[in-house]
Amino acid sequence: MRLELGTFPVNDITFSDRTRWSDGTLEVDEARVLAAIRHDRRVTNARLELVKPGDSVRITSVRDVI
Repeated sequence: MRLELGTFPVNDITFSDRTRWSDGTLEVDEARVLAAIRHDRRVTNARLELVKPGDSVRITSVRDVI
């Protein structure tokens, strides 16, 4: 098997019913990502929010970002 490094520029990100990249848009299956996070029993609560450059948002603690 040969490992190749690819570059996939992301211009936009959105929630979708599946995870994939197409024409610069990254679609993320929110339910599957949350299920993977919640699989760890130490995680008692989780939610996902998409933040893009230029959005008016403040991340107040490193614990708010995984």
